[in-house]
Amino acid sequence: MTEEFAAGELLFQEGDPSDVVYLVRSGTVAVIKERGDSPVLLGRVRTGEFLGEMGVVEGLPRSATAQAETAVTVEIYESGQFLELVAADGDLALNLIRRMSVRLRKVDNRVAQLVPGAESVPAAVNTQPSSDPKPEWSGVAPVPVTIRGGSYALQMYIGTDPIKVGKMPFTVGRVEKAPAPDDDAEPDLGILDPEPHRLSPAHFILFEDHKRIFVRDCNSELGTVVNDRNLGRDFPIDQIALKPGKNTVIAGGDGSPYKFLIEI
Repeated sequence: MTEEFAAGELLFQEGDPSDVVYLVRSGTVAVIKERGDSPVLLGRVRTGEFLGEMGVVEGLPRSATAQAETAVTVEIYESGQFLELVAADGDLALNLIRRMSVRLRKVDNRVAQLVPGAESVPAAVNTQPSSDPKPEWSGVAPVPVTIRGGSYALQMYIGTDPIKVGKMPFTVGRVEKAPAPDDDAEPDLGILDPEPHRLSPAHFILFEDHKRIFVRDCNSELGTVVNDRNLGRDFPIDQIALKPGKNTVIAGGDGSPYKFLIEI
């Protein structure tokens, strides 16, 4: 079934039941997180991309609001129709399995931290789903990788000098205090993000797979933007390969002050 929405019209609101999946045939849909009186624009879903598929697969309410930014035409799939589509499309099925595995491992890690005496697996390892082809976790970056602050706000936290990424995987996220040395529970690059938080405790991760460097959003609340592509639970993908040279990574949704410049 095809449906059209005028600019400014809502496709669904945060908290609505996840009963259908949208495939954007034309136009642009803004994805917005409700935060009291100050909603946050997470990013945009564009032509050829799915919208709302993870809510249907997980059986959870909508985690964000979707609003037509331009005139939009979408193809609507009922739950059963979408599952039939997944069964016929191996790449789509693999992407959904990969994303579900990330979420499951995050829950497993949280349970391990809450159960007394449980030994938790380091968060940086937990973010790699078991359904993926086994990455080359060499422990060192295969090529020189540096991180700089791309905004004044981020430079206030991490300084202006480039940070060399000497190992893989490398996690970036929020800390409540200055990170303790050699603390596996802390991100490799921890940022003191004041409230209202834009960063999640483990927000995104850099990892190597077959000599390429990828960014994966770690199921963060507000998502990650990599070279103008939106990653996260409210978008069609969770990870993307970085290109040789300079890359822009924005943690915390579109317009976040946490803009990283990552050079390979």
